[in-house]
Amino acid sequence: MRAKQHVLVVGAGSGVVVTPDGYVLTNEHVVQNAQDARVAFVDGRSVPAVVVGRDPATDLAVLRAQAGCASVCASFDSANLCVSDS
Repeated sequence: MRAKQHVLVVGAGSGVVVTPDGYVLTNEHVVQNAQDARVAFVDGRSVPAVVVGRDPATDLAVLRAQAGCASVCASFDSANLCVSDS
């Protein structure tokens, strides 16, 4: 009888840091089968993260990085956004 093999699958995606205490908005398809997650920053840091929310219908997910985040996305007033605004 063969032993069960485990395969490590590594994926990557982009995200936006939305709060200084580590909440990150990303796509749900990036984390849909994740058992472990890490958030990598442009300054070279990489920290463990947990998925705290997922919505497959909108393809959005929220992660919480285990360390605070110095860079947070600038805030905006969503009442002034229109479809396709960026």
